[in-house]
Amino acid sequence: MALTTITFPLQVARYVKIVQTGTSSSNWWSIAELNVYGTAPALLLRDNWTATSSLSSSTAQQGIDGLIETEWSTGTAQVNGQTYQVDMKAAQT
Repeated sequence: MALTTITFPLQVARYVKIVQTGTSSSNWWSIAELNVYGTAPALLLRDNWTATSSLSSSTAQQGIDGLIETEWSTGTAQVNGQTYQVDMKAAQT
């Protein structure tokens, strides 16, 4: 499993949305652990956060459960436009 780090300019947001832009008939898309960092950089606590996906997957919460051995997955081929979204319940910096 590869680690992907994406850095953005400092901003305030309540939601984080990841959009799949590629396609593959033989590969699934998955997130083992999504971490969001604030200033310092400090890992934001995931208390009460909820995760959803465009595929209505019941495993979306596993992408933010703090357990590297679990993951959210599309369970199907990658399709352009699939999404994974996290509601942090309040605006975070």
